[in-house]
Amino acid sequence: MSMPNLSLETTYRRLVEHMNEAVCLTDCRGRVTYANRRFCSLLGYRLQEVVGRHEADFWDQSNTGELRRKIMKD
Repeated sequence: MSMPNLSLETTYRRLVEHMNEAVCLTDCRGRVTYANRRFCSLLGYRLQEVVGRHEADFWDQSNTGELRRKIMKD
């Protein structure tokens, strides 16, 4: 059986887009630059509604302080 000749980037994008885990990438200021389908589905947003927003917009507000401390520590 012959496998299509896909670039590594294409293969990676397909994997991330169709995985069961939610994936969200941000820039150095915390603005969402990418989110996969699972991330959007879990939060009930369309991709257009997610990209460009700050990651903190999607945090559980009861844990915001703890999450900020953990992020700043890393």
